Amino acid sequence: MPRSGKKIEITLKDVHLNWGTEGASRSARLRNPYESYLPISMENAKRFNILKGETFECISDDGYFEGDMKATGSQGNLKQYGKNLVRSGNMRALGYWLKDRKNARPGDKVVIEFIEENKIIISFCKNTI
Repeated sequence: MPRSGKKIEITLKDVHLNWGTEGASRSARLRNPYESYLPISMENAKRFNILKGETFECISDDGYFEGDMKATGSQGNLKQYGKNLVRSGNMRALGYWLKDRKNARPGDKVVIEFIEENKIIISFCKNTI
């Protein structure tokens, strides 16, 4: 299935915004609180064929966040699909955009829009409830 023109909507959870500090494994090694990621569900990974290690050129709709996003982690029977999108080479950059620029909280949404096969725009949507 071609990805161009398609969208993925993600509802942010605390762990997505605080990857560097959440979870039992984080207590052994202090990590930066800006480390953040966008999760990719197994359904979306299969639907859009998002493979582990695949890189996407990315820009935010406000132009603040810019750079390559990489599909990390693995899921699927053969572990071929990515399960997270992170800024390639800088796990904090997404956190700066989400936390400092957008004041993101759990329940807010990020929309990933494929404008080309390997080019995406990310948009932030504040939860109004």
